[in-house]
Amino acid sequence: MNFQTRQRERSQVWNVPRVDFGWAYSYRYHAFVSVPIWYDEPQVSRYREGVLTVDLVDGKRNRLVWTGSASAAEVSKRTPEQKMADIDQAVSAIFAKYPGRAGG
Repeated sequence: MNFQTRQRERSQVWNVPRVDFGWAYSYRYHAFVSVPIWYDEPQVSRYREGVLTVDLVDGKRNRLVWTGSASAAEVSKRTPEQKMADIDQAVSAIFAKYPGRAGG
């Protein structure tokens, strides 16, 4: 069994609709009128993501049998106990996807 971890920088980009108002003089009404100007404003969020990969290897044949992975955004200011609980949850989630069952 092989365990691998890594961190990577991730970005999430989305658009937020915005509106501004411009002023224009109307010769028809002989007054200034407000004109809405619609546009999308891009928002960017950057964060670090941790990835845990588990490989099961057949020792006799030296072949990869199965691989699974889990990823999550890193959370700052966590105690070592909280980090270990997160790792235990990730390993449990990975092996919940394992297709084989022990026994008969």
